[in-house]
Amino acid sequence: MEHTLPNWTRIEGVIIAEHLDPKVVADFITKTKVVATIDWYDRTPNLMGLTLAEEGGRLAAVNDANEIAPVVEIEDFALDLANEFNAEVMIDEVSA
Repeated sequence: MEHTLPNWTRIEGVIIAEHLDPKVVADFITKTKVVATIDWYDRTPNLMGLTLAEEGGRLAAVNDANEIAPVVEIEDFALDLANEFNAEVMIDEVSA
């Protein structure tokens, strides 16, 4: 049986809230197991950029076998971020 590797697509996102602590956001994302890079600048404490990988509407995340796989739905991740940080979240074409 052949194992097919995901065909990842790079996508961008943004989190906008009254104030965002990059450490707290990074810790939350780590708990979700989603693989992401975060861009944050002192001059814009209410804004964070995200770079993620997706395949078929699912984000790259660490699965139970400790492998990177398309696990978490983009919409679910965006909603979780929005709810956790009382924020507006846009990832690719998804808004929450």
